[in-house]
Amino acid sequence: MPPFNISCQTCGKQFRTTHSLKKHWLQKHPRINRPKVFSVTADAREVDIPQPERMSKRSLIYKNYMLWLDTVVERINNTLHPKAPAKWNKIELLHVPVEYLKQLLADIGDIEVNAVKEVTHWRPPIMCSSATKITYRTYNLERVEGTFSTKNVPLRKSCNWSGHEELEDTEMPEILTAEDAIQVAMTRGKRKRMTCSSELKIDQDKPTREYDLIWWSDLYKTQGYGKLCLRFYVGKVVFE
Repeated sequence: MPPFNISCQTCGKQFRTTHSLKKHWLQKHPRINRPKVFSVTADAREVDIPQPERMSKRSLIYKNYMLWLDTVVERINNTLHPKAPAKWNKIELLHVPVEYLKQLLADIGDIEVNAVKEVTHWRPPIMCSSATKITYRTYNLERVEGTFSTKNVPLRKSCNWSGHEELEDTEMPEILTAEDAIQVAMTRGKRKRMTCSSELKIDQDKPTREYDLIWWSDLYKTQGYGKLCLRFYVGKVVFE
């Protein structure tokens, strides 16, 4: 399979990733607004890339999408647990309707295709010698939080732990009298000691702190379905 290329729409030069294209655009075409949608080609053939598209909120598929999203957010939140290691996390979601991906892209908004590759997929339960892997990338933590926070399950960006028990964030009361000071001191004495602090890290100033949506578009023979992988970094600080 020939390599996938992302073309500069001004001069026609081709790149493997949008990151390389951005650097080229800033250096060669600084006065021209960079387009948000790029054409991806392989051997002069344009590749079909799913684009942002919202579903009708009255439709049955949208209601099913929201139920599905609840379970996805729970899996993301569980990566903050102290038993989970601090590392790059991948949440793999099988047999996902392409409409779900398009809705996620539309809700995040500030996200674009980073790279398209033809690779093997030897991970059970799907075995495939050649599959198209499309990586969408964002550094916008606010938009990620808004997209993956549902009415039933809000996304947790960070949390503190005492052992395996999550500590609640409590505001310090205002101290006006000596009695208030004594009460605050007693409350502090009853607090459990923090043993771990976890945080979902997305930062544009650090090139290795991105949030990726990875779409495997042709793993299934069933049209309109693919595999979706969420890739993000969770950092942890452990207190001895």
